[in-house]
Amino acid sequence: MRTGCIRPANTIYGNPTDNAIGLPLNMGIYPVWAEQNVQSYLHGLNCGAAHLEFEAVLARPESASLPQAGRPFTVTDPNPPVRFEDVWFMLKTLSITPFRTLSLIPVVMLALSYAVEWYCLLPVRYPRAFGILLPRITGRAALLKPALFSITTNLVATNNDASKPVAEGGLGYKGLMTTMEGMVQQVLEWNQEHEGVERCNHRKYISSISLADEIRKIGEAAMTVGC
Repeated sequence: MRTGCIRPANTIYGNPTDNAIGLPLNMGIYPVWAEQNVQSYLHGLNCGAAHLEFEAVLARPESASLPQAGRPFTVTDPNPPVRFEDVWFMLKTLSITPFRTLSLIPVVMLALSYAVEWYCLLPVRYPRAFGILLPRITGRAALLKPALFSITTNLVATNNDASKPVAEGGLGYKGLMTTMEGMVQQVLEWNQEHEGVERCNHRKYISSISLADEIRKIGEAAMTVGC
């Protein structure tokens, strides 16, 4: 098979609409409850470099019989995982726009997430009784579900397979920048865009999660008009 898959270890960042750096900067006040946890990140440029290196391997005439064909490769930034707390400290220190974290109690948030999920499922399980009566939870509050806590744990990945030479079944991946280098660069680009701009005129970016919610609202409005 002349195909394959690049699997980011976790969040891809490097764009003002991402959920790792762009979302906290846009929010200004960022609720947190996993400061001590560590995760492996992947900058968009490193992801693109891995894709190009994989494509170069698959472009060979003999690639169908190579060990790289038809398999996934996990890719991260070329450094150990970083702590959430270090990322947020970097944002507080370097961003010219106001940013601070709001520390919450993890157990309370987990219990609340079950309550939110239970509330959201009521109209689905009992549409006749609650389908119209209960208002829909919207915005970021709707994301507070138990599944959210599976991505706020310690998530550590390795580049070992992707970093092997092509002759040994790898991609020769090395990465172009570390996590801190990539995140600092993203904050500097954010600062350049917002320097000298009044706070009320700051550009607001929509994350992929918020965009999906907006698209859903537009679809519901269109269906209402059509009816």
